[in-house]
Amino acid sequence: MSKPYSPNNGITEDITFQWLTDMYGDEYRTWAKLSNRWLARQHKGLSSKKNALNRFYKSFMVPLNLASNPLTFIDRSTPVPDFFEEAIKPSKSYIDPVGKRQAITYNNYLQQFLTYVLEDLVGVEDDFGNLTIPHKYRNPFSIKRRTGLEVAETVRTPLPYKYIQELREIICPEKAESFKDWVWAQKAGDAISLGKYGGDWFEVTPTDIDYADPNCVWRERIIPKGKSYGGITLYKDKKMYELWCPASAVALYLKLELPLRTAQVRWLDSGEADLWRYQNGSWVKNTGKLAPATKLDLSRYSIGRGVFRRIQSAEDDSSALFINTNKTSDILKDGLPKGYTIPWQHERVLKWLELLRN
Repeated sequence: MSKPYSPNNGITEDITFQWLTDMYGDEYRTWAKLSNRWLARQHKGLSSKKNALNRFYKSFMVPLNLASNPLTFIDRSTPVPDFFEEAIKPSKSYIDPVGKRQAITYNNYLQQFLTYVLEDLVGVEDDFGNLTIPHKYRNPFSIKRRTGLEVAETVRTPLPYKYIQELREIICPEKAESFKDWVWAQKAGDAISLGKYGGDWFEVTPTDIDYADPNCVWRERIIPKGKSYGGITLYKDKKMYELWCPASAVALYLKLELPLRTAQVRWLDSGEADLWRYQNGSWVKNTGKLAPATKLDLSRYSIGRGVFRRIQSAEDDSSALFINTNKTSDILKDGLPKGYTIPWQHERVLKWLELLRN
């Protein structure tokens, strides 16, 4: 039960934001911790930034019944009103409206705060040490600038989410059932059409092909006489059999689904030495050649290093994704403590990772 507002409740002096949970309940505890941590990083304008946060909660978030869960608040699908407009108009809250200049100042401080919230809760470093944010989330506040008494928003434009969705659909069509359906990716990784050596196709013998498996994508190709093959000029046409390796295509697809660096995707573990094996959406004991066989192996690998992470509960088991590297956080770690779990049972990602592993 929230406490009524009182001029003597110590809100102005409270930089720990204990007042937030005292007045409105434990559901705001995460916001209080984030506010306290952000303020601790500030070296200028501390009083004004604290006032901006106070107004954010007392005259914006609580009166408008906005999400008390920070992850929901920054979710792209959650509608959030314009703080500036709310701050300058009279409301039913006990906070009086402020002038446009003060509202701009508060708005911009809160934009910085929410950027910190994004980075702290969902940010992941890219290949260059820069934090990237999953496309599922966004900062609902934009920087506003003073032009006389008018407000001009920042000119920076984020990449529209629909483009990310279109790219996913190009690589992995929504109705795809097997790697046979990844037609665009097969053409994109064709070294012949690209005019360079290598690519995602490699030569095999007919006995290497599993003709009954739609995930075993193969083709016949003719190298005409007069062309070079293995450093020798052919005197007649040569028939070749080739298999397609979907690893590069799956890596690109993962980067469109998850906030991962290229190196993190490349180093994902298939879990061959884990105790449990993800199979057709369920979990079974691993019976492979690298499965734990002794008590020492069991204690060492029972946690699992594979990308498929089993989450056990009293009701049932669920699945998550385990990323076995994290550039900055792993600097002082060694061995098993490295990495982190993404607690998201992403069915499409799990499906294609399993097919790739198999």
